[in-house]
Amino acid sequence: MSDAIYDLLCAGGRPVWTLCTSPTVLHAERAKLPPPFLVAANHEGPFDIPMLMRHVPQRLDFLSIVEVFSRPLLGPFYRSMNAFPLDRSRPDAATVRVILDRLARGRCVAMFPEGGFRRGRHRVTAGGRIRPGLGGLARLAGVPVLPAVMAGGERFAGVRPWLPTRSVRYGVAFGEAMDPPADPAGERPFELAFEAVERGLAEQLRAVGVSGGRGP
Repeated sequence: MSDAIYDLLCAGGRPVWTLCTSPTVLHAERAKLPPPFLVAANHEGPFDIPMLMRHVPQRLDFLSIVEVFSRPLLGPFYRSMNAFPLDRSRPDAATVRVILDRLARGRCVAMFPEGGFRRGRHRVTAGGRIRPGLGGLARLAGVPVLPAVMAGGERFAGVRPWLPTRSVRYGVAFGEAMDPPADPAGERPFELAFEAVERGLAEQLRAVGVSGGRGP
């Protein structure tokens, strides 16, 4: 595992983003958590990844779908940044072990619990659902979850946005970090604890999305 490519992209991309973009960032201080932790973000397009890299100060190991890693150029590039795949077609115990291992080693893992790109009414910020599983990961790893909402990533498409005119306006908003659930009691204790984290995450993503608007 090496962080060299990740660090190079962040360092090289910082002046480009400064010259080309005009972001609105809400509650940036909430992203200054000590590692390890999980980042759970909405997902509307491919530029969500560089937006998180730009505004979360810690290095992030991204969880992405296995289909991306089968592409000849994109797969090796993602792996060079310590990203790793998830197979959504079946229970993926191997990936769960990777996530827990990364967190146990003090790293931060970013994931998109909507399960893929979601736009319109299917967005979690518009009332859509998130896939189950994140609550269990937080409980097993004993790490907090940082909610993040991004808007405006579609404005990066094409060549014109990358001219040094600060013309691309986008938004990033962070929710309050959620601690993993304590040992619960009663019927279905662990399942209920997992569901409580996921329900709280969805509520925070919607609330932060509303407070931040749909982009500057």
